[in-house]
Amino acid sequence: MSTQDEQGCTILSIVGTCLADLHILANVYFEPLDPDEISSAVYSLAYTETRYQCEIEYNHETWITRMFRHANGSLFAVSMEGELHTNRTGKWEVVNLGCPNGLNGVWAAENNDIFSVGVGGERIHLHELELTNSIDIEKRELRNIHGSSRQNVFVVGDSGAVSRFNGKEWIDLKVGTKHALFAVLCVSDKEVYIGGAHGMVFRWNGENFEWMGADPETPEAEITIYSLAIYQNKLYAAAGGDGVYVIGDNGLEKIKDVTFYNLNVIGDFMFGVGNRLVARFDGAGWWGGNLDI
Repeated sequence: MSTQDEQGCTILSIVGTCLADLHILANVYFEPLDPDEISSAVYSLAYTETRYQCEIEYNHETWITRMFRHANGSLFAVSMEGELHTNRTGKWEVVNLGCPNGLNGVWAAENNDIFSVGVGGERIHLHELELTNSIDIEKRELRNIHGSSRQNVFVVGDSGAVSRFNGKEWIDLKVGTKHALFAVLCVSDKEVYIGGAHGMVFRWNGENFEWMGADPETPEAEITIYSLAIYQNKLYAAAGGDGVYVIGDNGLEKIKDVTFYNLNVIGDFMFGVGNRLVARFDGAGWWGGNLDI
């Protein structure tokens, strides 16, 4: 019989506006891991004096994979049950998007203009009450989604899958790799960053992709990039158990040996999360610790 000591926890996403206004998404499970038994929770998080105060805000008996916060404060999350979870009015609601294989990512241009991607290659667009599903022609698993506007939404996934929604339709793009891609960061329609397996990093300039990744002859060519963030005019990458890297003219340079799967710039800091750990970076040093959840 499982005990509390055998309980595992993985923090997947952190969003917010400042130290006093943060939310995290966490999966909770017992070992040995059974995907059907994963449950999820959204916690409100606030830094007070010397530590983070953590309070559960929403939980659900399903595997929620990712969470996004719009600038207006609305929260959006998706699950492996094909559900969209939203909190736009102070109350959480659930909508089935008809993707039984599961959803991996979510991004919203507005409260009523929501995009998601799925395990079966689904590219979901929920606008007002109209839902459209444009499936990747090769049915590759799509891993992540991000946008800078509803006319500039990028999707990445397995076997080098990249596509862009231009406000009217999805257009497949050639990025120059067949490796899996996990990270996408849209700054503008002429500045988009993509990362993935084997140290892959590309920059979209509005017309084509430019290579920024690891030298194939270096150890960094073996890492997988799961998240990207721009902080203080520098591009950072979270590589899971391989640490945090800064990406520049000299390629990928490790700056922190820690397990992070998500980076997000919130207020004056860049935050990283992984396992039970939440930490913030001010450009000089890191501060944080494991949460008791």
